[in-house]
Amino acid sequence: MPETLIGIACVLSAAPHSLKDVNDMLLRILGDFNLTQTVREPTRHSSILDLFITSYPGLHKSTHVIPGDSDHEVVISDNYIMPVRTKKKSRKIFLYSKANWDDIKTAMTRFAIDSICVQYHS
Repeated sequence: MPETLIGIACVLSAAPHSLKDVNDMLLRILGDFNLTQTVREPTRHSSILDLFITSYPGLHKSTHVIPGDSDHEVVISDNYIMPVRTKKKSRKIFLYSKANWDDIKTAMTRFAIDSICVQYHS
């Protein structure tokens, strides 16, 4: 899906194109990727400039346009989906105050000696 959005952005920013060419390209991209645009009411003057695009139109309940604070109206989309919340995996927290520092120092010394021996014999 991200490739689709990148494709749309590239088409809309490409120049020089007439407005009809850009609209035709956008419609072709939507059709190529089986996407549906659900906004049917104007969002700025008499034009539909703000879109809601979905690849699952069966999960779409409705789209409404309400007055906004700028020169664009606000698009409200109601859908039959809920966010999937994944339970965070518990993290292991090391308590350094309870570490066996003597064993750690011994292990690090052995590791350093073994590394030197391997390099020397190679």
